[in-house]
Amino acid sequence: MRNLILAAVAAALIPAGALAADFPYASPEQSYVPADVPSWTGFYAGAHVGYGFGDVDDADADGFLGGLQAGFDWQMEQLVVGVEGDVAYTGMGYDGIADGFDVDWFGTVRGRIGYAFDRFMVFGTGGLAWANAEYETAGGSDEATYVGWTAGAGVEAMITDTISAKADYLYSSFGEEDFPAATGDELEFDMHAVRLGVNYRF
Repeated sequence: MRNLILAAVAAALIPAGALAADFPYASPEQSYVPADVPSWTGFYAGAHVGYGFGDVDDADADGFLGGLQAGFDWQMEQLVVGVEGDVAYTGMGYDGIADGFDVDWFGTVRGRIGYAFDRFMVFGTGGLAWANAEYETAGGSDEATYVGWTAGAGVEAMITDTISAKADYLYSSFGEEDFPAATGDELEFDMHAVRLGVNYRF
């Protein structure tokens, strides 16, 4: 009986050991990254379009925007860090009864930090923003360059190994600027931007 029991135990252990040998061993320090998923590391450049809206003192300003962006990402396992700069021509502004306000250009230089999974990345971003604006009244017109901060978030997806598409949102706060040729008052400006973009990754 004893020999029969030992034989049965041995028969059960041998297939289990053989099955375990078929699986590769992964140490706890290793992380699984699918072989067919490209790395986010590297330079990229692309274009974007979107819609901007915000406040100029008590007035609403809105309109389209479109421009170019470029940056660099560095991936460490699932963590992705990088920097991006962009510039856009805009149709943002308003036409009032006694005055008008136009945002001609809008740009940012931002850091990005994201989490990558499969071919997708979600990220947060923040940094420096600027906007060139023109203010016009019955007394004249003047231009000023706003400089402030921006922050937002977005998602980006690898369409192919070299092309990615993204959607993001930015809030930018610029404070006040003076337009002395048009008015003696300072105008406070902040804006929101919702954008869609495409990047080519080198």
